[in-house]
Amino acid sequence: MRGTNKMFEIIMTDKPAPEQFKLTCVDDGVEVGSCICTIYDNSLAKVMIIDNLKVDEDKRTGLGTLLLYKAFGMAKKRDVDCIELIMRASNYYIKKIYDVMGCEKVDKEYWRKILNVK
Repeated sequence: MRGTNKMFEIIMTDKPAPEQFKLTCVDDGVEVGSCICTIYDNSLAKVMIIDNLKVDEDKRTGLGTLLLYKAFGMAKKRDVDCIELIMRASNYYIKKIYDVMGCEKVDKEYWRKILNVK
């Protein structure tokens, strides 16, 4: 990622509950990766769902991991207890990222990372 002109733009939607925003990675003014984050309280825990993580195939140089680190940081700032991640079972690349990030597989398409134990 060194030597590139990558920057994040956080796009917040106007939905008050649940809170939802899109993280976008931009390279020279062009979107090359993004994910959608939704935070809600299920009465047992504050949960963030990270969905629709995508990175342009020719830009797969750590952008997915960078997007997740940014999303995880935002979750911690918002006192999220648990992060749930959704993926297609056939997406080998994202499975590797989830493993590296310390997420556990819950079932075929869902992974989880516990941040705060109550």
